[in-house]
Formats: sequence, C-alpha cells, structure tokens
Amino acid sequence: MTRISLLSLFLVLLSAGIAADGKRSPDVGDVAPEITDADWVLNAPPAEFSLERYRGRVVLIQQWWFPCPACRSTFEWLEARYREFHSQGLEVFAFEQMSTRGEQGAAEATREAILALIEERGGVSYPVSRGGTDQNFRGSFEFPYFWLLDIDGKVVFHEEAQGPHYNTTRAKLLELIPQELKRIYTPQLGHEVHSSLARAAARYDAGAYGDSLAEIDKATRREEDEAVLADAQFLRDSIAARATDLMARVEQQVEEGSYLEAFESLAFIENAFGKKHDAGKAATARVKELKKDKVVKQELKAAERLEKLLAKLAEAPTELRNRALDRFIEDNQGTRAAASAAAQKR
Repeated sequence: MTRISLLSLFLVLLSAGIAADGKRSPDVGDVAPEITDADWVLNAPPAEFSLERYRGRVVLIQQWWFPCPACRSTFEWLEARYREFHSQGLEVFAFEQMSTRGEQGAAEATREAILALIEERGGVSYPVSRGGTDQNFRGSFEFPYFWLLDIDGKVVFHEEAQGPHYNTTRAKLLELIPQELKRIYTPQLGHEVHSSLARAAARYDAGAYGDSLAEIDKATRREEDEAVLADAQFLRDSIAARATDLMARVEQQVEEGSYLEAFESLAFIENAFGKKHDAGKAATARVKELKKDKVVKQELKAAERLEKLLAKLAEAPTELRNRALDRFIEDNQGTRAAASAAAQKR
C-alpha cells in the first residue's frame, strides 16, 4: 500500500472515530468505557476511580492539549459550569493528552507545568489528570474535546471545541447539562429524584438521614412543582421506612442477646437521624432503658472483661489462649453473649 493510501486510510478511520489499533470511539448512546490510566495532579477523586462510581451523576469529560490556546481558555468556562451545576449532580474531569505522546510531550507537559498553567488561569475545583482517556476515548484528536455522560453512564454528546466549534459546542453543553440534571439517580434508594433534591439524595446515600430531611425542607420550602413535591415525599417515606427497619434490627439483636451490637446500632441511629428526630429520640430512650436492665449490665461487664483478657492474650501461644478462653466461658455461663463471643475467638 502506498504512503498516500495509508494516510487516506488513517484519515478515514480518524473521522469515523476509529484509532489505528482498531478501537472504536464511543458514540452517542454507548456506555462510556472505563478510564484506567489517569494520573491525577489536582483535586484527585477517590483512589479507586472509575466512571461507574459516578452512575447517578451527570459527567462532563474534557480532553485537552497542553500548548493549545483554545484549551487554556476553557478552564474558566469549565470552572463556572462546575460551580453552577456540581451541587445539582454534575461531575467534571479534565484529562491532559500531550503528556502521553512520547518523550517530548511528557517533558513539556509535566505535573509542575500543568499546575502552574492552571494556577495562572485562576485555578479550578474539579479533578485534573496528566494523561488518561486516550486509550478508550478517541474523539477526533482535535482539542479541546468534550464528552457528556448521562446518569446511566451513556454518551449523550461529544464534540471538539476548537475553531468554528468553539462557541457552538459550549452552547450545546449549556443546553444539555440542565436537561440531563433534571433527574438524579440515588443508588441507595434505587430511584431517580428531581435535581433540586440532589443534596437531600446525596445525604440519604451517605446515611445522614437527619441532614437529608433538613435538605428536603430547604428544597421544598417554596416549591410548587408537583413532581418535585412527589419526589420529596418519596424521600421522606424512604427515611421513615429506614428508621423503622433500623429499630426493628435493634430489637432483634436484643432478643438474640447481642447487646453490644444493639448499642452500636442505636449509636448509628442517633448519629444518622440526630437526637431531635423521632428515630434519634427513640434510640436515645432505648439506650437508657437497656442500661437499666440487669441482664444487659452483666453482659456489658462480661464484655469488658473479655476485651481485657483478649488484650493480654494477644501474643500468647494458641494452646494457652484457648485454655484461658475456655475458663472465661465456664465462668460466664450466665452471660450468653459474652460466652458466645469468647467461643468465636478460640
């Protein structure tokens, strides 16, 4: 094949979003591929980064090239979008691409140089990576390039933002982002809610149910939209059901004689709902009630003795450790939870 025909083939593949290694770039409607080669230099997300972790959030990915003037001018625009929409469910990730293109690219687009450039442009609040995405997100190799993913992780839009596309791409993103943010998926609920309840949903997912209720009240104080109010009531009902389930679990633990676990569950309820909420008040009252119970008191004292014994036996030979635990079990037959715990440690 001639040099000209090879070049022609390369250009055809490129325009189709297919790289020289045969991999096709994701298109609208495709689930976005994972990003496994990120090297975070600023505002790093959780260590085990994956796009799947952000299902339920709308994700905007920017690919940029260190020397590109158009790329540099998008920092302020991206930061403004992040600040405007992050609380509603938007995540932004920027991936510099030149650093992965051979020794010269790596030498010019160093971590220090990228950080200095971003600081010069006023700084950003979203995560920035040196490299990343180039193995799976092909685009047109024109930078900057944007990918917008919906709450299911599917591509809803992708386009370069250079030359004639500079303003049209940004305008399209400004149109699409609010549309995609209208519904936010909450993993723990297994349900979508209106974006105005994003903060409340996030607190629910974190197990902070009292904070979630406070956020619901803020979001619906002057709200008249029936869809929003319906989602808010769904959240309230879900929190009430969660309180009922948690308290039922406490009673099951008490019935089983698992008093330490019951106290741990009650402490969680107090923290999750707050002591002003009915569930928090109920948990506090149950703690006081249990501490007055003679059987519970005996169990707690036996648990303390077992904890001290285990600390002493930490470096002991197995045979000596087992003999000591057998004696503890024999001496504490009246405290079945502590005796059972000791048997499990043998």
